[in-house]
Parts: sequence; C-alpha cells; structure tokens
Amino acid sequence: MTHDVPDLDLAAPLARLRGDETLLIEMAGFFAEDYPVLLETVRERLKAGDLAAVERAAHSLKGLAATFDAEPTISAASDVEAAARDEQSDRLPRLVETLDAKAQWLAERLADYRRNCS
Repeated sequence: MTHDVPDLDLAAPLARLRGDETLLIEMAGFFAEDYPVLLETVRERLKAGDLAAVERAAHSLKGLAATFDAEPTISAASDVEAAARDEQSDRLPRLVETLDAKAQWLAERLADYRRNCS
C-alpha cells in the first residue's frame, strides 16, 4: 500500500520494486544521505572549474531522483549536467540553485513518505 505524498506519485517506483515498500523506504533514506553530498560536490567542483566533475555529480543526482520518478528534480539535474557538458559556466550558478531547491523538494516529500509509513 502506498502512502500518499503531495506532488509525488510513488506508485510506479513501488511497482518497479514489486511492491516492496520497505525497499522504497530504504531507497528514500539513501537519497536523503546522498543528495547533500552530491550537491556539495557540484558546488565545490564548480568553484574549482572542474566541469567534468560537475557533470558527473549532476548525472548521479539525476539517477537518484529517477528512482522516484521525480521529474522536477530530474529536469533540474539534467539542466546542470548539460550546462556543465557544454561548458556554460555562466549559467551554472543559477541552475545549481534550482537543482538544490528541487532536490530539497524531493527530500522533503520522501521524508513525509517515510514518516507516513512508520
């Protein structure tokens, strides 16, 4: 049984896990642990001018968000990934802030989900 979370439909991710809600809760915990580290990597590597590392970290964050079909976060990570790949350094600070907001959005919804499942 999925527990409703506003603005985030977890039915498809849960179906991919064959209904294993315990695993989905565990994966939500992994997101909560990993996304701040990846965002910090994006920021640090951007300051250092290492756009390849920015691209890789954004790609990893996109993959984490894709686990939950979280399109706003996926889209924001894709934008950072593409700008880093295309060496559009001037666009990256704004895109990284958007990614931060969308990752926090997802983290909050996943935290709600985990609380609702307790």
